[in-house]
This record gives sequence, C-alpha cells and structure tokens, in this order.
Amino acid sequence: MSYNIIRPTAEAQTLTDPAVLTQLREDLTRDGWVILRGFDADMSKFSALTTALCKKITFDPAREYGEKNTQKGGCVKIIKL
Repeated sequence: MSYNIIRPTAEAQTLTDPAVLTQLREDLTRDGWVILRGFDADMSKFSALTTALCKKITFDPAREYGEKNTQKGGCVKIIKL
C-alpha cells in the first residue's frame, strides 16, 4: 500500500512547484486522493494549486466568492492539521 502524503522536499517549496504538481497528478490519477503536509498554505496558495490542476472548480453554493474558473455546487474542504 502506498501512502499519498506529499511533503516539501526543499525549504519554501510551494504547492505549485512542478515536482509537487507532477507527484500530485500521479497520486490522484492512480488512487484519487492525496494529503499535502508541511506546506506554507493559505487560501490564495490553495487557489493557485486548484487553478494549476483544474479548468473548472465546483464549490459550496452558499459561498459568496467566485472566480472565472469556479461554478456552484458540491464542496471542497480544506482541513488544517
């Protein structure tokens, strides 16, 4: 069994670093899930990640904020451990 936990391999490595995106895509394609740990993340950095991965993003219909790549419905949950 493989654990899809991605951690930064260098200080200040970002969520949109090409190596992180490659590993993330591989894990998601293979297993459909991944955990990102130890990254300096906030909503704008997470938004940059989702923009790098997705053409359209579905979010909670009660949410008031949206961008050109978002549509209403469903929910994406960020859990800070």
